[in-house]
Amino acid sequence: MNAETYLDKGVAAARRGDKASATRYLAEAVRADPKLVEAWWWLANLLEDEEQRRFCLQRVHALDPNFALTRSSPQREAGIPPVASTPPIPGESLSSQSSPSSPSPRPMREWDRFPTNPQSKAKLSPAAPRMTRSQPHETRRSAIPVRGLALVGIVMAGVLLVGLVLILALAPASPRAAPVAFPTLPPAWTQTVEPSPHPSSTPQDAVPPATPDLLQGSEQAALALDLMEEGKYVEAVAVWDRVIEQDPASHAAYYHRALSNLEATAGETFLEVYRSRALQAIEDLDLAIALSDGFNGDYFGRRAGAFEILAGVPDVRVDLQRLYAIALENAERELQLPGTAPLYSVVRSVPRLLTRLGRCEEGMELASHLNAERGGDGVAPSVGLEVILGDLGLCLGDFRAAIAHYNLAIDRDPQCVLRYRRAEARYLMGDPPEAHLELNTIISACPSFAGYRYYLRALINQERGATELAQSDLLLGSLNTWDQGGLLPYVQSLIAFDQGDRVQGLELLRQSEMTMDGGERPLVERFQRELAELGEEPYRPTPDPLPEATPLAPLPEVHPTRVPMRTILLTDGTGPVELAPGEILDIYVVPPREFTFDEVISLTLHLISDELGSPPLTVQIYRSRDRRWERVEVVWGENKLADEDPLVNTSGDVYLRLQSLGPEAMVLSSVGLAMTVRTKGGSYVGYSYLDE
Repeated sequence: MNAETYLDKGVAAARRGDKASATRYLAEAVRADPKLVEAWWWLANLLEDEEQRRFCLQRVHALDPNFALTRSSPQREAGIPPVASTPPIPGESLSSQSSPSSPSPRPMREWDRFPTNPQSKAKLSPAAPRMTRSQPHETRRSAIPVRGLALVGIVMAGVLLVGLVLILALAPASPRAAPVAFPTLPPAWTQTVEPSPHPSSTPQDAVPPATPDLLQGSEQAALALDLMEEGKYVEAVAVWDRVIEQDPASHAAYYHRALSNLEATAGETFLEVYRSRALQAIEDLDLAIALSDGFNGDYFGRRAGAFEILAGVPDVRVDLQRLYAIALENAERELQLPGTAPLYSVVRSVPRLLTRLGRCEEGMELASHLNAERGGDGVAPSVGLEVILGDLGLCLGDFRAAIAHYNLAIDRDPQCVLRYRRAEARYLMGDPPEAHLELNTIISACPSFAGYRYYLRALINQERGATELAQSDLLLGSLNTWDQGGLLPYVQSLIAFDQGDRVQGLELLRQSEMTMDGGERPLVERFQRELAELGEEPYRPTPDPLPEATPLAPLPEVHPTRVPMRTILLTDGTGPVELAPGEILDIYVVPPREFTFDEVISLTLHLISDELGSPPLTVQIYRSRDRRWERVEVVWGENKLADEDPLVNTSGDVYLRLQSLGPEAMVLSSVGLAMTVRTKGGSYVGYSYLDE
């Protein structure tokens, strides 16, 4: 429906006394056409909150100063004071309050952050959005002047109203609202939620002891798992609620409810829903850890992911880094304990988080070590690792190296998020025209992908003197993300300085320095230099202490560890493999340097042994897309695998897991793979360990 249709339905509902329906239709009307003054006027009459009514009347007056004079308005009769007749634009005084933008999530900077989802092979495919930024905090324990960011335009007001209506309808029942960094306009438009107990990183002693935890006997658990496999995570949460009600000591149920909530944040456009799901997941994971023996690496890995997802809420860098530090602690604990995913598929979270913390030298050392262990220049590039190396190069100011790594990743997985990172590196390297061209390409190819790409294009436009284009990009960007920090206030500061407003320019420059991500070190340092040249200091905010978290307790000296892993080339075999009774071994198969593919045509596993009869071992292959192991029935010799494409990740890697079942040690002469692929050029190529 168009805006006029929504307006007609809203007016009809209002006249018959259905205020709820009327408000919903009118909210859709101003979202479809933010300049539809009559819809704003009807909303001003229907809304009960004074601040909301005032805001709607401001929109009416800004759009048509004479409109209200021709209508009977209860708010005007109640004496609401007049407002300015022109809407604020980017660069206006910060003494006015700001309006939050539509809280559409900011896509993650790294495509393979937790939880990893399958990557589309379509050209210029947008990454699933995850990482977000909220409106800045309402209260701070610091001496920072409490001010909002500038109101970006009329359209944002319409999106904001829709956000109000839908947040109230969709937010989970028991979220815990973290404080925000600066006031929003108007405050009543941010939902106030009831606090729930703060999650703690250390399980409480009062939690009941661990109990046997088998979900197989529960029909409700089976239903919930089926829903998760179908991608229906919101529905799965409701079913897990029933499972937990039946068995409140089931740590696996809490874990799976947490996982469902975390997956449900993907693409979530409403801040309170996004935040409350992350907080509920943290609470559930605390219980899962406490109810279990505390040695399940998956629980800590998902907890790391929950804090990383929660870091999508605040704008202020010190708050982000606090949450990333907690995520890093849990990610490191995951690596020390047994877990479902193969070691190499999870270890990359550590250098990624080090990047976000601005500890880029440490991150580069670890990422380079991982790359060397995988095979370095002798094997095909790993998309995820190349992205991390690119981000680290950008953080360290080695922009040429960053672009080289991004090129390798884009060649195998041409996502818009990766091309954005390359555009940023090109800009920082001193090539704004090429960066501008790349931004134009991804904006055209991926129209729904992320707002911050517009912020970078706005910066380039402003620096070349195209202020109107810059302001337009700031507006478009603010409507595609709830991220209101970093480049947005920086471009606004440039506009303010150009207009001779030093006070506002300084305030916005401080805001940009305070809210720029720690992994964007060149930009942070640039903002700090500019403040120093102006004789000013950056803000020194105090980190938000919520959600509460205490350091993890040390592991005992003797504890279970991860399955050992052996890395081999696709064109090599393992050679002799000896397994003790019950021993488990992971084999990580990586393709050679020249390997490239568009589709896997066939995949065959070879188990070579002098033994006769059925192999006394189990073999599993990791489905990277689903993040689970799949058991394969095997015989000695050749084993053709069905549904082979999901068994090979975007880089062409394959993970195998072998476990000996016999009472005695067993020896295999070799284990190897044969793979046939179709390349992007349409030709068919075979790779096999038999080629050695």
